[in-house]
This record gives sequence, structure tokens and C-alpha cells, in this order.
Amino acid sequence: MAHGAALLQPAPGATGPTGTGSGGPGGPPSRFGGRRAARPHLPTVRSILDWFQAEEPAVRGLVSAASESGDHDRAWRLAYRADGLYYSVGRRPDRLACLRTGLDAAGRTGDPAAVAAMEAVTARALSGRGRTVEAHRLALRAVDRSSGTDDAVRVQALTVLAVTTAAGGRPDEAVRLGERAIALAETHGHAEHAPYALSNTAGLYGLAGDPAQALRRAREARALLAEHPLAVFHLSAMINEAHALQLLGRYGDAEEAWRQTVERCRFAGAVHLHAVAERHFADFLLATGRTPEAVGTLRAARGLYGRLGDTAVVSELDRRLAVLAG
Repeated sequence: MAHGAALLQPAPGATGPTGTGSGGPGGPPSRFGGRRAARPHLPTVRSILDWFQAEEPAVRGLVSAASESGDHDRAWRLAYRADGLYYSVGRRPDRLACLRTGLDAAGRTGDPAAVAAMEAVTARALSGRGRTVEAHRLALRAVDRSSGTDDAVRVQALTVLAVTTAAGGRPDEAVRLGERAIALAETHGHAEHAPYALSNTAGLYGLAGDPAQALRRAREARALLAEHPLAVFHLSAMINEAHALQLLGRYGDAEEAWRQTVERCRFAGAVHLHAVAERHFADFLLATGRTPEAVGTLRAARGLYGRLGDTAVVSELDRRLAVLAG
């Protein structure tokens, strides 16, 4: 349930989503610091992904060109910001190539915070490809390196380490790491990383068998982004909330949440999260005895995973559809 979908990731040193600080006039301050009105220009998922789909080769080229010209600071920052976009559009080989260039560039800057930030996002990408051991080692390095450098980077590194720990089959330990990330975000006012930490920790609670805590953390993540319903953190939190309601046996609420989540992800154009939502909604429909609708939902999920190039999931869904067809 932990999806780790970070569409916008301010680079270390940028204290707000646009790098202009987390404060600002108007809006009530949250307990994570800053004011909600400080995020008025957060782009929608669809607007960003539409642009990135067309311009991805140019973005990757800019990262490489900056690195080759010796502008290593620019290279790693471009790669860092591009990572969440790769996640959403499913360009997996290109994503890792871009991140490797960014990680190398970060190392050449001599800035431990830059290296830790790139190690964290590269670990997340490796985890998404099933390279769990490699991802966990890199996430551990990111946490160690971020100690005493930049608290915002440490929040992210801890969150990624939590995800890779869960992928390694240790959900209880993963929850503890997620809670450490949330506490650090709360203590130091890193509002831009709090929704990511909260949503992922919600998913980890689900894996650990505590849907009540999963529901609480998911709703906290959504509350922080109430003004941005198409932000990717909000969408991932919706997935975790719907699943938590299902695990709690609140099937009426869960169905409504799943339908809203699927529609919101479709409208946003977030292909990866839309695929995840359709797949889990199909599981819910099967569990509640609605096989014909579940088949249609699985077919929709298969089409989306096909667009993402995830052949392993496509094969799994084909097998399930064949069984359901009798």
C-alpha cells in the first residue's frame, strides 16, 4: 500500500514547494510548519505529466548536458525533480539512467546533502523495479549521510528507508521508520515532505495489520493537501485511505472511497496511481462478490500497466482474467 509517489520534490535548501520558504501570508499554520496558503502554485498532476510526456528526452538531455559541462549542481537538481515524473509516467529504464547521472553529479559537488537526496530517490526507483536489496543498501547510506546535514533530506531518506524495509518483509520496523520521518517533519516544520511521509506510513500500517492507524495517517496527509486534490501525495493517500476502510470492514465507505479514488486518478492523468487504484478496486469488487464489474476493472488496470511497460504485472493480470473467464 505504500506507493511513494512524490511528484514534486523540492531540492534540499528549498524550504517550500517553490523554493521560496514555507511561510507566507494567509491561511492557518499547520503543525508541520508554514501555512497552507504557501502552496498556491502547486501544479496539477495532469498538467505536469502532459508536459513531461512530450519533453522527457529533452529533460534527460539537460541533465546529461549539465553534468558533462561541469555544472554538477544543476545536473543533480534537475534529475532529483524529474524523478517523481518518471515514476508517474512509467519510463523505468530512462528513470534509472537519469538518476544515475544525477547521483554521479551530486557526488562531484562534494555536498553530502545532495548525495543523500539522490541516494534516496534512486533507492526508491530501484525498489519500484524489485531490486530490493540494492535499494535498501542505498537507502541506508542516504539516512547515514543525511545525519547532521539537512533535516528535510533526512525526512525523505527515512521515508524511503521505511519503504525498502517493508519491501524486505519487515513491516513493523518500517512503520517505526515512517513514524520517525513524520516526527522529524513535524518538529522541524518540513511541510513539503510531511504528506509524502504520512501517506507512505499509512500504507506501511496497512501492511503491518493496523488499518485504524493507516486510516488516520492517510487522512492527515490528505488534510495537508486539501487545497490540492490532484497533487500526487493526495492521490496516493486516497488509495491508502480506501484500502484501510476495506480492511476495517467498512465496505460501504470503502466502495465510495475506491470509486472516488479511481475517478480522481483518471482525471488527474496519473497513470501509475490510476493503475494501482484500478487493480486494488478490482480486488475489492471480487471480495464483495461483484465479479463482472471486477473483470472490467482488471482489464482497465491491465491496459494502464501495459502503458507503463510493466510486463510482470500485465502477465499476472492476464492470468487472473483467464481464471475468471473460466
